[in-house]
Amino acid sequence: MILLAFALAALPAGGLGLQEAVPIPVVSLPVEAAHALLARLAAGATATVSLGSARSVPVADVGRVASFSSSGLAFDGRVKPDLVAPGVGLATSDPGASADGSPRFVTVNGSSAAAATVAGAAALLAQARPSLGADALKSLLVGTARTVAIDPVTAQGSGTVDVGAAVAGEIAASPATLALGRSSGAGWRVKASFTLTNLSTRPVRATIGVRTQDEGAAAVDFRLSPHRVLLQPGQSVLVRVNALTASAPSGSSTAGGTIVASVDGGGGVHVPWAIAFGRDGVDLIARATLSAKSFKASDVTPALLSIDAGRVLGVAGRPEIRPLQLLDVDLWRADGTRVGLLARLRDVLPGRYTFGLTGRDPAGRLLPPGEYVVKLVGYPVEGRPLSRRRLPFTLR
Repeated sequence: MILLAFALAALPAGGLGLQEAVPIPVVSLPVEAAHALLARLAAGATATVSLGSARSVPVADVGRVASFSSSGLAFDGRVKPDLVAPGVGLATSDPGASADGSPRFVTVNGSSAAAATVAGAAALLAQARPSLGADALKSLLVGTARTVAIDPVTAQGSGTVDVGAAVAGEIAASPATLALGRSSGAGWRVKASFTLTNLSTRPVRATIGVRTQDEGAAAVDFRLSPHRVLLQPGQSVLVRVNALTASAPSGSSTAGGTIVASVDGGGGVHVPWAIAFGRDGVDLIARATLSAKSFKASDVTPALLSIDAGRVLGVAGRPEIRPLQLLDVDLWRADGTRVGLLARLRDVLPGRYTFGLTGRDPAGRLLPPGEYVVKLVGYPVEGRPLSRRRLPFTLR
């Protein structure tokens, strides 16, 4: 497409009498803007023209986690994300300078911008409390975040980062979030624990309780030990968590909330938790194919093994990622003799993975012609059941 820019203030867009056989879009620009545009083009620089005056528009997700932000549980069932931060319409400097030499400023959106905000908060916290290590700094940032009332724990973690509260925090929890896993139904139990540490210079008394924010598909009962602690400066205590699915699940919504350690006099720390429900035993190898069932050994044109691993399921109206903890590609002879492990992938997100079968064994030696079998084994995060595929082929 060709864009003609004319510095004629009285010429409306489309005002040139061009033949219909040669459709060329025409935009009229003010004289000053047209001269600035032509000057940049003449200098070899790129230029962009924005039509219409700048105006402010409301942000649809204001006060909520942005729709483009990922949600769900981590590979080990731990709450993800740990916390959230502003990531829509953030003002930032833009590389380069304006025509008059002044700096340029733009707004940006995205989880990368939110991550930069948290990184800045972490830097401020480290500056304010230089004696703390990375684990304590993380715990304070996560444990003192402000809860977003509307969004589930699986979307916000502990809530919105609050560096002021983190600087004033007296106790820290490690780990900062809990991995409770996926319930198999009524009567399912799980045990977990975390350590509370007094980071202040005074004795601290705290009361420990459970807050459920998202009821989920079933009722969950908790038993904590201890419920009340007195921590001297620098002292730690192990808090044991026992959770029980107290009713049969109805649906697949994830239950979530926080374990709260409230300090006498104000402040404290909260540890996000979540328990997933829904289908278990999902086959996490959706498809596996070989480009050829009979081929010669070749390092240049190998046979291609394609595997669709992992799943994205709809759970309670939201997409849920079911990754694989491990994916093994094992080579066997047709007589049942194992040749060896060709590949092992860890923390496999849903997607298509392709391998080249060159006709060599795991040590790189050429295999003799014969009948072979590629066995695929996928290990889900929850442990069982495994996903398996078996693909026979002939090496000529």
